[in-house]
Amino acid sequence: MAEIGTSNSRRDLIAPYAYKVNYFEEEDGYKMAYIDIGQGPPVLFIHGLASYLRSWEPNLHYLSNQYRCLAVDLPGFGRSDLGLSQGKLSEIAKKLVDFLDYLELDQVSLLGHSMGGQTAIWASLLEPERIKNLILVAPAGFETFTEQNRLWLKSFYSVDRVMSTSEDQMRKNYGYNFFRLPERVEAWLHDRMVIREAADFEQYAQAVVQSWAGMLNEPVFDRLAELTMPTLVVYGEEDFLIPNRNLHPELDTRTVAERGIAQIPNGQLVMVPQAGHFVHFEQPDRFHQAVIPFLASTAAS
Repeated sequence: MAEIGTSNSRRDLIAPYAYKVNYFEEEDGYKMAYIDIGQGPPVLFIHGLASYLRSWEPNLHYLSNQYRCLAVDLPGFGRSDLGLSQGKLSEIAKKLVDFLDYLELDQVSLLGHSMGGQTAIWASLLEPERIKNLILVAPAGFETFTEQNRLWLKSFYSVDRVMSTSEDQMRKNYGYNFFRLPERVEAWLHDRMVIREAADFEQYAQAVVQSWAGMLNEPVFDRLAELTMPTLVVYGEEDFLIPNRNLHPELDTRTVAERGIAQIPNGQLVMVPQAGHFVHFEQPDRFHQAVIPFLASTAAS
């Protein structure tokens, strides 16, 4: 296994966030990092696999002018503990519901990206009456896989492989997420590099492997029809990750998106040109042009 550091934690090594970090602590001692900025109707931001709440920074800056913006680091990522969820998305969704209880929020809008989108779907299935509306950004869960597909996909990630990923490979991996790689992503790459020296780097690697398996182990496509709240789905037209081109070369992103949105009773789809998997970060203005009217139109419903 790759050598890891022995002194500082991930919290000590990654760059400071743009906003004050708070911690939600559960009875078992688990700590989840979050930020809480702005005033207005609450919106909870849920990041994707191997990411952290910094991926929402341009959106938080903009939307906090009208909304109370809450963004979390999911278990094992950013400044949050690994916890005991073992990457099971339904368990992570329960943690988010507990977080809403902690903040005494009866209703909230959920905004989830990729794996965070699939997690937001689980939270919406668990307590639909608490979800005012749902925004799914390049969500995982719309593309379906056979059991053989899932076994093949799981074979790609191991703790050792994550821990031994080179800087060149990391840079390539980030590039796959964008139509054109923004310079601002260098800050993410820096954080991903420095946490290799953290005493708890193995926790991060475990979180990646467990969460990847969690997405595959808890498919949601057959339950999309249960999402009765207003739902906005946003994909980048140049998403290189969805669909998986190795398994589904006959599909494109729009086809996957349209198949998913057709299952949701009160859903609408926006495809953003010149944007990849991180559509909200790569094209924030176009993303906000879709999100703001949606939130406003559902506020009185």
